[in-house]
Amino acid sequence: MPRRTLIRSAAFADPCDLSTDELSLLSVETTDDFVTNLLSRTNWNGGALGCLSATLTGDNCRVDAATFHLLGKLWTNKNINVTSLWPTQAATTLSLTIEDLSIFTFPDNSMVSNYVSSIDLQFFFSQAGVILEEENFSLAGVSDFCLRAYVYPTSDAYAKVVLLLFPCDLAELSTNPLYLDPRFPGIRLKEVEIPLAPPPLLSPVEKTWGFPLICAIFPGSDWEDAPGCALGDSLRSTLAELLRSASLPDAKANHDSYLTRLAELAGNEDSLLSKAPTLFWPPAVTAPVPAGPTLVTPFCPEAVPGASKYGPSGLFTSQSFAYLTTDSIVASTLSHMANHSITRNTWPTYQTANRMLKLCFDSRNTIVSYPLSQGDLLIFISWLNNRGLSPTTISSYLSGIRLIHLTAGLEAPDLRSDIVSQVLTGAKHINAVSIKSKPVRMPITPTILRLLKLAISRDVLCPPDCRMYWFLCTLAFHGSFRMGYKHRYIDSYKIRLSINTDIDIYKIRLKWRSIEITTDLSRFCSQQFEARFGGTWL
Repeated sequence: MPRRTLIRSAAFADPCDLSTDELSLLSVETTDDFVTNLLSRTNWNGGALGCLSATLTGDNCRVDAATFHLLGKLWTNKNINVTSLWPTQAATTLSLTIEDLSIFTFPDNSMVSNYVSSIDLQFFFSQAGVILEEENFSLAGVSDFCLRAYVYPTSDAYAKVVLLLFPCDLAELSTNPLYLDPRFPGIRLKEVEIPLAPPPLLSPVEKTWGFPLICAIFPGSDWEDAPGCALGDSLRSTLAELLRSASLPDAKANHDSYLTRLAELAGNEDSLLSKAPTLFWPPAVTAPVPAGPTLVTPFCPEAVPGASKYGPSGLFTSQSFAYLTTDSIVASTLSHMANHSITRNTWPTYQTANRMLKLCFDSRNTIVSYPLSQGDLLIFISWLNNRGLSPTTISSYLSGIRLIHLTAGLEAPDLRSDIVSQVLTGAKHINAVSIKSKPVRMPITPTILRLLKLAISRDVLCPPDCRMYWFLCTLAFHGSFRMGYKHRYIDSYKIRLSINTDIDIYKIRLKWRSIEITTDLSRFCSQQFEARFGGTWL
């Protein structure tokens, strides 16, 4: 089962209530009022669009239900090959027009629409450019049909609409006792991604409220008769539950698989499948409780199952275990497990090793042959060294080559033979005495920190800036320690610092805003410093 991902957005932050005046600004009587009221500031071009609405109780103080709405134009004379939809003998095309998506109505608190009969749609079938008359449908192998829309959010501002086709009229479809269930199967017709609107800042209320969308309000009574109250948490919660209820359809690819699935469901309601989208809407964010005396609950950390350090993305596939088993399920399980043996951050390094190996042999106009021979391995090591790679990087690439063999279903050769170890050891010795392109940075020890304090105090900066620089230095120094390095009770400790005598000048450069100071530490440095501290330092 694929991992589900929570939809995240800054629009979920800072929840607040909508006042009764703001709720009245969002009030509508019918969906026809959406354009003139809810969408009046969005510059809508009439294309396919998804909106939300909430129906209030009679006193306008509570949310009774939330509803999803499709609006706008989808297709005009959309030509669809019906080969997978009906068992036709000749090439047949369905030309379908959906000028107004509001023909798909959604029950309260559901993201699956009611059925739309072809009687209510503009369509025609044609064969070889000739439009078929309705009385010839059965001879051509086609029939009346029904459509149903499934909607699920893909982000805080977009949703995907999946249209299923049912190759019979609504009267025949209703004879199946399961046809009203959202899990009832159909044939996939098309799917489109549409925007959700309006965002709060482009709505009549013109403010954020802790939810990416603003909904239309169907009041339970006239606002003068029932003034109601401000709504926030309950409105966000109801809308979030509606979007979180979205499910994937049991969509079949063709007519044959559709009939097979219906036969499986005959008299067996338990065979209906529930499929959740990989992206799902987060729970509603509640507004902060007004300040006042509250009971403080001690913080208690909770364990989170799983770990982000490892994951299923790797180089192992079912083919990696084809020589061990012919069972595809076993091979898939083993590859999934093996991909978790390496951290997510290490896989790219091993993939780079494979790419570098191919570059090496491409430069020699030869082809890599697996398993890699000892001679080819030494050629690769020499090529990497000539490119300026460090022995540590070369060693990591060898580990990658070993893994490449395993993912290809091959036994890895001896990549750490005596001769390879000797060559890498020699490379480390050469690397240790070679001239580095970058100067070696001095470690910041307590002695250097004291020198920095002295240099900053003698600078021409004003006292506040001096204190600021000293604060940054001490913060960076103590923040760089691991927890194991710190101890609360240190009676005394001794620091020794050796400085290269070939370097005549030591400079520390600090930058803040437009101010930059460079301090020469050579006056304070000698060949060796020794400092002893007792008790607490600084």
